[in-house]
Amino acid sequence: MRIGIIGGSGIYNLDGYDILDRRHILKTPWGEPSADYIIAGKDGLEFVFLARHGKNHDIPPHRIPYRANMWGFRLLEVDRIFAISAVGAVNPDLEVGDVVIPDQLLDMTRTRGQITYYEGKFTPDGEFEHPGKGKDRVYHALKEKKVVHIDVTEPFDPQGREIAFQVLSEGGLKVVPKGTYAAMEGPRLETAAEIRALRILGADLVGMTAVPEAFLARELEMCYTLITVVTNMAAGISPTKLTTEEVLQVSSSRKQRIIDLIYEIAKRLPEDLPLECGEALKGTVM
Repeated sequence: MRIGIIGGSGIYNLDGYDILDRRHILKTPWGEPSADYIIAGKDGLEFVFLARHGKNHDIPPHRIPYRANMWGFRLLEVDRIFAISAVGAVNPDLEVGDVVIPDQLLDMTRTRGQITYYEGKFTPDGEFEHPGKGKDRVYHALKEKKVVHIDVTEPFDPQGREIAFQVLSEGGLKVVPKGTYAAMEGPRLETAAEIRALRILGADLVGMTAVPEAFLARELEMCYTLITVVTNMAAGISPTKLTTEEVLQVSSSRKQRIIDLIYEIAKRLPEDLPLECGEALKGTVM
């Protein structure tokens, strides 16, 4: 079992692990991934790391090659992904520095075109075979240019969420075990009115990257867990202007601690994937 790690703002390397290889995936049917994949090991476990925004943070949220990124994880035989993201707090009960493991997702994006792999007759031609599993459900759905309607009632991996909460709490972090993440278009930050609307809709957090990452992972039958760090109170809640400097200051130390503890999370993960994500394509193909 290989564990994928997606590093958000401020996390561009996999410090604390033994670097085994770097893989540059030049081309997928959906373009080139954000950066090289770093393959690392620790005490017999293997991890695959990707810097979501590129190694120099030169890719904004709305231009991230999400489909290429997730496809690269598939090519490298990853079954589970832990994504780390900076977020703003919509829920005033949260505090800067809190770690929140969302259980729900609100898609408030409008113009992103990378929302699915399965585009029927518009699906690009390519090689879709899984290097480890062979011609699996994903392969057949893409090769046959099927239309797929994936179930995302529970958009995040329930096993990953539970174990992440246990390990991160034991590791000394203040962790909130659930919450609703609202994904916004970006790259601008939100207006105060937008944040008031999100609160009415039930959002606790606001960010820009969980959509379409979580949905694409589900379409590839990979189990995706989102771990967020509250770096600021959202617009209209924060008494001061929101800056990228505060995001990086708060997130870097918390995120490195999370990276360190993902090894402990991986040790507790069962081999079998939950059916919600591990067999997500069953019964969804038209």
